[in-house]
Amino acid sequence: MFIELYRAWAPEHLTEDTCGVCGHTIAPTSVIASVATDDRNDMGVACPSCVEYLGSRSPEKSPTIEFYREMLRQFPAPMYASEEALLAAAEDYEDPSEIAYEASWLWRVSRENASV
Repeated sequence: MFIELYRAWAPEHLTEDTCGVCGHTIAPTSVIASVATDDRNDMGVACPSCVEYLGSRSPEKSPTIEFYREMLRQFPAPMYASEEALLAAAEDYEDPSEIAYEASWLWRVSRENASV
């Protein structure tokens, strides 16, 4: 299991969710902890408690809770002020995700570490 962090693209992407590890409710946040199995099966998102636990157990596969909190401090808001602002920034692209996807990642695990 591993966790990767990315920024929400627009306020419309801030939604309450359920932790894919422990099942607790997660409040909307500008930094999202995506959780997956080692063979890259998506499990949804992880709550701060699971980020803390997995980051302390496997720091090569998950960020530490300190790093996660620092990213929340650095990026308290989504990347764009609105869905319209994202679409305007992506006007030269067929798909808005082309401008936001790669830029949104804050912490990723390498393929080698994902299978450790």
